[in-house]
Amino acid sequence: MDLAMLGWAPSNSLEFDKQYAPLGYLPGRVVRKEKHLYYLLDSTGEERIVAVAGAFRHTVTTTAEYPVVGDWVAFEPDESTGRGNIHAVLKRRTAFSRQAIAAAGKERKVEEQVLATNVDVVMIVSALDNARGFNVRRIERYLTLAWNSGARPVIVLNKADMVEDLESVMVEAAKIAGTTPVCAVSALRDVGIDALREHVRPGNTLVMLGSSGVGKSSLINRIAGEELMRVGDIRELDARGRHTTTWSELTVLPSGGVLIDTPGLRDVQLWADEASIAETFSEIVSLSAECRFSDCKHGAEPDCAVQNAIREGTLDPGRLASYRTQLDEIKTQSDVGRWMRNSDGRPARRRKRR
Repeated sequence: MDLAMLGWAPSNSLEFDKQYAPLGYLPGRVVRKEKHLYYLLDSTGEERIVAVAGAFRHTVTTTAEYPVVGDWVAFEPDESTGRGNIHAVLKRRTAFSRQAIAAAGKERKVEEQVLATNVDVVMIVSALDNARGFNVRRIERYLTLAWNSGARPVIVLNKADMVEDLESVMVEAAKIAGTTPVCAVSALRDVGIDALREHVRPGNTLVMLGSSGVGKSSLINRIAGEELMRVGDIRELDARGRHTTTWSELTVLPSGGVLIDTPGLRDVQLWADEASIAETFSEIVSLSAECRFSDCKHGAEPDCAVQNAIREGTLDPGRLASYRTQLDEIKTQSDVGRWMRNSDGRPARRRKRR
């Protein structure tokens, strides 16, 4: 198998040939992880089982530096066992991350959880079969994470055959999408899938993100044109899907391109910067430039272009509230991290009672 088909870039060659090839290491891409073992695809297309080398563990300072699905690594094969050891993770072109709280002994801290790397396109999948499936506030959070990753987002509205007024849903999605494409599809009816296949190119890597039950695995099967992923049933009680994908996994598509499926995310904790939020809320940023004061908070200040847009009905007040919420979250991340390290994580009243 040609490494370029797996997404190998010229920058990978420059880094690998200079630092790792002289040591006798081989390149491989992580396709999945199970406990402490990693499954790689090498240049021959063979799948290898490897672990991180002991020396590697001493070079990393955070869990975000460990290999994840999508990473290119330098590994040393052990032909006697058929396995090997990872000695380095190559520089990531893009990285899709969210905020996580990790325990370290008695301390807890806020840190980065990397979900997938070296991704070109992020497909944000929502379902239109129930009220919980389509949530513009949730999509906004996914968009911020996508822009922060460095990849291009695409909003995918699945199960379009199960909504009565699709046009109004598309209008609502377009209001928050900005320049991001919005695709209404039905994996069940095989409708609109060609619009998704346009993003599948040899060497390109796509990642599917969304809640459990939105149909990510079904969409992957439709894009591939064959049954690559196991598809679960939908519970009749609440129309929510079962977790058929329990870990992230990279799949090479028959027509070219690479696709990463991820487990359903129950919450979308931000790991981003202000520039990424500005991409998600570009119209608010543009309006802010027209405010009388450069430091306008878009509240009661006179000649506030943002508030004028709300009064004129061209800007949804919920959009401004979401923008403020995201800004507040990233500004307090460091404060929360310090608080978690200095406490046991319980609310003050529970600590006092204890």
